[in-house]
Amino acid sequence: MAIFVVFNLVRLHNSLTQDIFSHHETKAVIAVETLKTKFDQLINIGLSLADRNDLKKFIAEGKWDDAAQSLKNIQEQFDFIDRSVLLSRDGVLRAVIPELSGATVLIGQDFSNREWYKGISKNWEPYISPIFKRIPEPRLNVIAAAIPIKFNGDVVGIILLPTSIDDIALWAKKVDIQNGYVYFVDQMGQIAGNPEFPEEIADYSSWDIVKKLHQGEQGVSVTTNPEGKEQLISYQPLPNYGWGVIVSQDKSTAFALRNRELLVYAIVSGIFFLYLIILFFIISRLQSNLKQYASGLEQKVAERTREIDEEKSKYAAILESIGDGLVVVDKAGKILMVNKAFENLVGWKGKDVSGKLLVEVVPREDESGNVVPFNERILTKILSTTTTTTWYYIRKDKTRFPAASTITPVIFDGKIIGAVEAFRDITEHEELDIAKTEFISIASHQLRTPVSGLSWITEALQFTSQNLTPKQQTYIKDLSMLSKRLIGLVEDLLNISRIQLKSTLVTEKNLIDVPVFIEEFIKEIEPYASSKKHAVVFNKSIVGPLTVEINKKSLYNVLQNLISNAIEYSPENTAVIVNLEKTDSFIKVSIANKGPIIPKDEQSHIFGRFYRGESAKKMKAEGTGLGLYIVKTIIEDTGGKVGFKSEESKDTTFWFTIPLKMTNEDSASRSNSSVVK
Repeated sequence: MAIFVVFNLVRLHNSLTQDIFSHHETKAVIAVETLKTKFDQLINIGLSLADRNDLKKFIAEGKWDDAAQSLKNIQEQFDFIDRSVLLSRDGVLRAVIPELSGATVLIGQDFSNREWYKGISKNWEPYISPIFKRIPEPRLNVIAAAIPIKFNGDVVGIILLPTSIDDIALWAKKVDIQNGYVYFVDQMGQIAGNPEFPEEIADYSSWDIVKKLHQGEQGVSVTTNPEGKEQLISYQPLPNYGWGVIVSQDKSTAFALRNRELLVYAIVSGIFFLYLIILFFIISRLQSNLKQYASGLEQKVAERTREIDEEKSKYAAILESIGDGLVVVDKAGKILMVNKAFENLVGWKGKDVSGKLLVEVVPREDESGNVVPFNERILTKILSTTTTTTWYYIRKDKTRFPAASTITPVIFDGKIIGAVEAFRDITEHEELDIAKTEFISIASHQLRTPVSGLSWITEALQFTSQNLTPKQQTYIKDLSMLSKRLIGLVEDLLNISRIQLKSTLVTEKNLIDVPVFIEEFIKEIEPYASSKKHAVVFNKSIVGPLTVEINKKSLYNVLQNLISNAIEYSPENTAVIVNLEKTDSFIKVSIANKGPIIPKDEQSHIFGRFYRGESAKKMKAEGTGLGLYIVKTIIEDTGGKVGFKSEESKDTTFWFTIPLKMTNEDSASRSNSSVVK
């Protein structure tokens, strides 16, 4: 017993410690994302200023005073920017906006030896500097975003946007750490945001944690900080800027909750252990007194028998009060007992069906009205599991109703001796599902008109975009892209509602010659494929017509989803291969590309509604996750199958099959039928 308690104590300790580490690491991730957001904002502001035509022209012409005048209101717009500094391409200071007392003597001085100048001049790309003290009084600790100013492709100057370390400390305070703090580490190992060093620049470059950050590592550990305090430390690098984040918390505070829980567990375990000792002592005493109760044993047995009878009556009353239909059968499927709800639902009395086979008393049908054969009844398949399904149950008067049922095997001594089935009428539930689908359909139809109108308006604006500024043109382009994505989502929702409501738009069948249909589809999609730098190649291993019966628009949607996906997720200058073959009484269409491998843990979800794999999200951020679900629903409705194969060093191939409607000879004999191509 003691070993068991110690084992659980160690396991609880490890589990709680891991939870604390994970929580602490999350804090570091939040902090590094905060820092990245602020740096990105600072860089974007700098790029926006450096791209101003008047500023670039003034600097190219050497009119530094005019250039400075164009930036006089920048500090009012962005209060976290200390001021704007203009320098020539070779690092000579030309202007400080707004002017700072003591800064005028610095005009004309060379700052090319500064770390920020070395960083930006490596490849003339935006650069976030390490922490440094500015020269004019007061000598604040700052960082700066250095942005090149380019005119006609040449670098003509630099705009420097310093930000006070106090502002960075405010960013750090947005991540709440009890009895701890967050601070940021620059490229040189200097820190910002540590309350231990509010005024000076602290150099932590020799600390092992900082060295790991600069090597791009991340992690959580208990260690001693440079001030000699034992801390729980989590750290995350910010590679693109060379900075990193350290979240530090006093060790005793970090593990206080874990230690309290371990103490409580130890106390409770000790009490339980003591209770067992007392219980053992009591049992020993009871054994010594057992003979004293022998004389009253018969009376107690009689009393207990009466109690059992009362319990049996109670359980029988409970069984009768259950709202779901309940039936108990033996191993052969013969009815042993039913409740009142069963009698009300199917119209049979318990005394009339006792001893009869359930599958004969209550036949089942599928949605199309086909009787489910005995060997496909769930009742015959419950040898080891509990099963829930939905069928249509046939009443005594031959009417039927949809029912959801749960069948559970009765196991005694490791063997199945029978089963219990509970079922209920779900007519109202199905009506609610239909109403929900109809609502989605109506809502999607209502959305399509204004969304299409928005798309037409944005296209019209694009035709007249020569009168717009570049930023306005960008907004119009983004608006056009978003409206097209919204139209695609509405169309996907409409397709799903049509399928679920069995609309004539998808249930009306056409006879289609598949090879001709695919060839015409590929001709239609070729311009789109070419724009994406792809070719679509159609291979068919057989000659002559292959006729299937399917809704024309549905088959078009299937090809559009699969082939457009193959184009979107293929490397440039690769081909998408469409193969067509005949297998038994089916045709098989497969689409292969050089796309990314689908991980095994994602493969079982790939045809799920609204599901998108991680690799797909990385290659293409937008998408509804409905395309493959629609493909699967359409193909399975025809009696076909859909699947895919994705392996390392091989093409990724999606395929589907559709049953052939007739042979070529049958097709010739049907003179009154038309084939849609």
